[in-house]
Amino acid sequence: MKDTMLIRLYILSRMLDAPTNPYRIFKEYQGSQTGRFQPIEEAKFYYNIDLLHKQDYISQTSIVPGDNAPSKKMYAVTPKGREFFEDALYKRFAGACSVDDLYLIFPFLEFVDTEKARNILGKRIAELERELENILQAVCESFIVEYAIEKRRFHLKYLKKAQEFIGQAQGGKNK
Repeated sequence: MKDTMLIRLYILSRMLDAPTNPYRIFKEYQGSQTGRFQPIEEAKFYYNIDLLHKQDYISQTSIVPGDNAPSKKMYAVTPKGREFFEDALYKRFAGACSVDDLYLIFPFLEFVDTEKARNILGKRIAELERELENILQAVCESFIVEYAIEKRRFHLKYLKKAQEFIGQAQGGKNK
């Protein structure tokens, strides 16, 4: 997942329950584990806010006047933004080839139906196992093929562990 997608998911996740202002989200992001792992410049953060707004994933709900500070624009997620957010998370499960493909969405597990995510990941694991069987049936004695097989086995092992982890996640919603 590109860092821009991570930022967009983070922004949307912070606006799902109630309107908030981008500056507050930026400060929360900087102090979060995700922000320490994937730092972002303030200009790039606000670029993503503007992009989400232009795509109609968020909308301005109000302007809160500041006492001795500038007014704050408050934003909330639109229905289109909520759909994008959920689709982006489930698509990561459906396209995963390794745990690396899932790592950046683990902070958002509280926003997914964990059973649905486990089922989607289970289907992906089954696809990858079929692909591995096809490779194994192509009986070929080479270093590259052996490497491909062992790499696939390794990734399958940890995708199954990720599936268990998702099932144990606290706070996941069940639709």
